[in-house]
Amino acid sequence: MPGVCRTGDTVLGYCSAPGHPANHEFTGVWSTGSGTSTSDGLDIVRVGDLGSTDCGHTFTAATGSSIVTSEGIDVVRVGDTVLINEGPGTGITVTGSDTVTSD
Repeated sequence: MPGVCRTGDTVLGYCSAPGHPANHEFTGVWSTGSGTSTSDGLDIVRVGDLGSTDCGHTFTAATGSSIVTSEGIDVVRVGDTVLINEGPGTGITVTGSDTVTSD
């Protein structure tokens, strides 16, 4: 089972938002998560939470576990999808907890 994502974990993807050539590669970091659920001392990321890219854009968690939730919202895991908020672009989460996993 994949690890759950936490604030500070990493996302990789491609951004085609204005100001970039098509499929500009980005690295991102989760910046928001649950205020009540943690893993390894860090807030757990849920569908709808936000992160920022090294190309100056933000992204939102688009997919997560259909079984495990935090505050009634699906928890994001390694391999789940993110979408760029300012235009076309997508990515996946690549780091997460080594101790807390989810289906």
